[in-house]
Amino acid sequence: MEDDVQALKNIKNRLNNDVLPIIELITSEFMSGKQDNKFAKGYVPYWGLLRMSLPIAESIGALLYDNDSTVQNLRAIFQNDLSSYNLNYRNLANILIMLYRHPLIHSDEIRAINTSGYHVGWSLGITNPMKHLKVIKFKEQEGRFNIHFDPEEFINDLDSLLDSLIVRAEKNEWEGKLGERYVKWTNIDLDNIEQTKKLGISKNVCEEIRAKEIIMLEELSEDTSYPD
Repeated sequence: MEDDVQALKNIKNRLNNDVLPIIELITSEFMSGKQDNKFAKGYVPYWGLLRMSLPIAESIGALLYDNDSTVQNLRAIFQNDLSSYNLNYRNLANILIMLYRHPLIHSDEIRAINTSGYHVGWSLGITNPMKHLKVIKFKEQEGRFNIHFDPEEFINDLDSLLDSLIVRAEKNEWEGKLGERYVKWTNIDLDNIEQTKKLGISKNVCEEIRAKEIIMLEELSEDTSYPD
């Protein structure tokens, strides 16, 4: 039970220490209306906030569901857990992942979705939580929609979810399984085919690391001790 609680607290600590201070800085400057800073002029790093927060959601999903892919874990969190805060996490889970997660984690540009005559675009903003995950319909353009995503509200939902999961872990709901999974995250065993497959590391990459890059460590190393 203690290990499960600690695993969830570790994720919450990263959310609180790495992400929340940044969103608080952005929102305070954004709301201040100062004209001498980029945030007040509308230059808000929305995409960066999603790049920081989506992997945390995937980590929670990996702890709870331990699926074979990060996308499956994120989908499970949206549909089964975050949906208690906003039903559109469940209703639009696959679209949200394709619209916001895939392009921002794997590339540098958000893409719209086109299918069956429909066009689904993105919309980002902060300081208005009531708009989070709202579907915006363009009346003058048939089949065109935007889905609004508020990174601040998403981060707040993750924080609330972690609080509720910690309470459940304190009641020993998972009987140590979360702690066991968390420990496995701290090391990648390239000789463990099951683990490398789950992480999406190909057999060729593992062989190249073993045959070439590991051996090069001796040649490339400069000192056997850490600097003062």
